[in-house]
Amino acid sequence: MKVLTLDAGNTRTKYHLFDSDAITSSGILEKAEDLPELLKKTNPEKIGLCSVNPIATDKIKLSIPEKYAQVVIEVSSSSRMNFHLEYDTPETLGNDRICSAAGALHLAPFDDLIFVIDSGTCITVNIIADKIYKGGIIAPGIDTMLKSMHDYTGSLPLLEKYMPEYIQGRNTRDAMMSGVIILLKGIEQYLELNAKHYARKAKIFITGGNGLFLKDVLQLDAIYKENLVALGIRMLVKLNS
Repeated sequence: MKVLTLDAGNTRTKYHLFDSDAITSSGILEKAEDLPELLKKTNPEKIGLCSVNPIATDKIKLSIPEKYAQVVIEVSSSSRMNFHLEYDTPETLGNDRICSAAGALHLAPFDDLIFVIDSGTCITVNIIADKIYKGGIIAPGIDTMLKSMHDYTGSLPLLEKYMPEYIQGRNTRDAMMSGVIILLKGIEQYLELNAKHYARKAKIFITGGNGLFLKDVLQLDAIYKENLVALGIRMLVKLNS
């Protein structure tokens, strides 16, 4: 089955075309008005939409030609999933978190403890134990932290992320970047606490636009999977078709 997945995040919309298990094309949907041409080019049997951006969601839905309107499956907390939700407010759970969890479980169906870290505008950590979504954390993303320091002060520069030579921060730029890195390292402690709580070793997945940088910072025994959310969308499309 050909499935086009649309992942509408806070800053951009990514698409992937699946033909059975293989990704045959992928890219960025620059604007919703480009969607009809993409659909004409790819001619999918199903369209999976995962969005955390209501404005983008509305624009995408308005841009879908009538021919494809009936094959759209929008992921939400009410979708059928390959795991159970144990979350106090499922209606507020980010659809991207649902999809990354679904993707991780698709890749590691026999692991009974999975941690999923998604490093984008925000950093989310998701805990799945015995195929039950237990919750996690939401924190400012790397670029968000750097931009906030610039935007809410009078003289701190706007930085692009990098790995400073010295963690002590011997100049203002390094001090800012070292501060971000030290905060990121707290994720290690959070994962360690959860692993101790469940008394078992976890399979760890990292994804997101800053995922590789975060993987270098944390130095965890983790798998970086760029297309984890897309894999999850496709899995949920299959379950809800």
